[in-house]
Amino acid sequence: QEQQQEEEESLENDETTAWVKKLDFDAFQKDVNALGKELQKETPGEDIVKHLNKIVSWNNAAMIAGILTMALPPNPFTIVALSTWTYASWTMIGHHTCHGGYNRIGGGAAAKKYKSR
Repeated sequence: QEQQQEEEESLENDETTAWVKKLDFDAFQKDVNALGKELQKETPGEDIVKHLNKIVSWNNAAMIAGILTMALPPNPFTIVALSTWTYASWTMIGHHTCHGGYNRIGGGAAAKKYKSR
């Protein structure tokens, strides 16, 4: 318990965390809320849809390359291709879809396919 108290005291006296004591949390909250509202006014354009389609294309290319080379003896290329496919599917496409990241993109097939609602 003494060790924990010493650690807490050292954190209180640490200059790298001193700014937290001086932070105006109410003003910070207002700034973040204002920024959020400003960003929500902007509707993502075609550049977002093009970027999403590019990511999906690279993801599909990694899948095809990985599956086509699975018949070969174990090799780094197949492993990287399949892991990239899995990683991109879940993190760059699935994660953002689940959190509604693509809900506000423009029309078209991509807009319908990747909406969380």
